[in-house]
Amino acid sequence: MPSRDEITWTDLIRAFGDHGVIEQARNIFDRMPRWDVVAATCLLTANAQAGHLKCLKCLFDSLPRRDIVSWNATLAGYRSNGCVAESMELLARMPQHNALSCTAAIAACAENHRLDDARVLFDRMPFATALASTILVSSYAQAGRIDDSKSVFDRLEARTVVPHSSVVSWTAMVVACAEGGQLDRAEQAFRSMPARDIDSAIAAWTSMVTAYARAGRVDLAKELFDRSRVPSPVLCNAMIAAYAQNGHHREVFQGLVEMSLRGIRADTITFVLLLMACSHRGLADKSRDFFVAMVADYGVAPCSEHYNCVVDALGRSGRVLEAEDLVAAMPILPHSTACRSLLGACRIHGEMEMGQRAARGVIGLEESSGVSSDFVLLSNIYSALHWQ
Repeated sequence: MPSRDEITWTDLIRAFGDHGVIEQARNIFDRMPRWDVVAATCLLTANAQAGHLKCLKCLFDSLPRRDIVSWNATLAGYRSNGCVAESMELLARMPQHNALSCTAAIAACAENHRLDDARVLFDRMPFATALASTILVSSYAQAGRIDDSKSVFDRLEARTVVPHSSVVSWTAMVVACAEGGQLDRAEQAFRSMPARDIDSAIAAWTSMVTAYARAGRVDLAKELFDRSRVPSPVLCNAMIAAYAQNGHHREVFQGLVEMSLRGIRADTITFVLLLMACSHRGLADKSRDFFVAMVADYGVAPCSEHYNCVVDALGRSGRVLEAEDLVAAMPILPHSTACRSLLGACRIHGEMEMGQRAARGVIGLEESSGVSSDFVLLSNIYSALHWQ
């Protein structure tokens, strides 16, 4: 190569860093004829991504000149590796902060459950960004601190922001209240939420449907579901789950038809919900029909949960031989749940030999902590046959 400028050197460092070849990236950096802050930042990022924190610190401390980007790259490196103390110490040393610096430090604290420290940093921000607010709103909610979550959200709400940029924070607030069991607050936040009919707001709709289902208000869940203009399999699955949770089995099965009418393709979760409904009611034939349609018509590859549900439905309806055949024919390693379902069916229907085979299957699949209950089931089979 006849000549190399800073861009060429930097591109080489970035390329080696992106592929985890940190030593080669450092060699190229050391050979640069002129020091460059952009190249240094690329090497800082590469060390952070590789988890080489000692090299990250040594390189950062050796830099003859640092700009806000190199400070932020180092801060982000500490944060991504869970180094809260180092993040806070570096933040204190920074000659100037920007929104990215503060947000990275807040995220580091929140991810390590230091919410009070995160709040101190948040309150010091001259402008509370939507990202920093969302991190705190969600973290407080996960910790069950709904009032704190609401206070952070209110600070964001008071600012003049573009609705689409804050929809994630609104969604976080709705989810926080809904999952915290505060349905009234969730409804209030949802009604006030701008730009609800965009894809990024689907979590808010889903959380509200789920919250109504938990409260036994399937009618309100369906009313909200019908108002949604965003075609989403996640929302449809939430509605189907709401029906199942409240014992509306006919509506569960109708949910598949409604998805098709909306132009939404059923996915793996949809069929888990449908097959679980069949399992709970012992609808063996219907479970087989759904299983076949899932593969042939929808192209959904069956997973262990699907097989477990069909095995359970067959067992509940007394078709234990078919259940055993299905377990034996599974192209994947049977989950212990399927063997347990078969074992329970054997106990109910007095199939001792098959119960022994099922029990051996469970014992071979699970750790010793799960074996004792299977011996209890096996003992129950013997007892049942003894008294026949």
